[in-house]
Amino acid sequence: MDFLATNLVCENMSLFCIGSQHCPPGHSYAVSYDDRYLIHYVVSGKGKAVYNGKTYHLSKGNAFLIYGKNEVYYEADMVNPWYYIWINISGSMASNFIKSVGLSEENPIYKTKRPDIIEKHFEALVDTKDENNDFLVSGAMLTLLGDMIKYNHKESQIVRKTVEEYITMCKNYVQVNYYRRLTVEELCRYVGLEHSYLYRLFKNKEGISPYDYIIQYKLEKAKKLLSGKEYSIGEIAAFVGYEDKLAFSKLFSRKYGISPSQYRKNAVASEILYDIH
Repeated sequence: MDFLATNLVCENMSLFCIGSQHCPPGHSYAVSYDDRYLIHYVVSGKGKAVYNGKTYHLSKGNAFLIYGKNEVYYEADMVNPWYYIWINISGSMASNFIKSVGLSEENPIYKTKRPDIIEKHFEALVDTKDENNDFLVSGAMLTLLGDMIKYNHKESQIVRKTVEEYITMCKNYVQVNYYRRLTVEELCRYVGLEHSYLYRLFKNKEGISPYDYIIQYKLEKAKKLLSGKEYSIGEIAAFVGYEDKLAFSKLFSRKYGISPSQYRKNAVASEILYDIH
């Protein structure tokens, strides 16, 4: 089954569709995508995917990427056919995610070390089909991608040799996980660096600390949401990872010298003035 028309998960990523299928034995398909990323996650059973003549045998906990001009052929096992869920995404943040988990046309297979967690996230995303709630879809999607990065089986094998690669890794992680409580310690575990060393890298390259980057990214996202009237300040605070509305408001005021409510009033007033002219 296929469902969900184009949905903007966040500013730089769109989710085109979600689908799932319990395949009959030997069921096969062939497809190519060169403008979007199509990812199938194997929940149970087995199957194979063929890329440029190279065959990958896949099972629970694997995902395979379809991207590029070359057609990919995939087929369910005759004895234990697979059940998979797929997502179709695009945008610069989607590209960052693909890089963060080490996927590419040359390396199209993903494996998680926590299939129980990743499976629950995919199923939760499927469950959003009955909800007319963009926040719910976006939250489920970002949770899924964040934990696919966190529980990537190849994580410990990826060697980053340059400052730029470490910084990019951190930024990608923050951009995917900004919606929840996020700590510098978590960033350190993800990139495999000591807290003091990561601090120095960030400070020298970006002019701010990793902690300040996390806060800055979250608050910039909040500012964009405050420019509209669709969500309350409490909802916006929660959407960028702050359960305490008061703590969020104090942080916002300290950063911008104005409260979230006043910022919203000013933004709305500016929009009205623009419409008049």
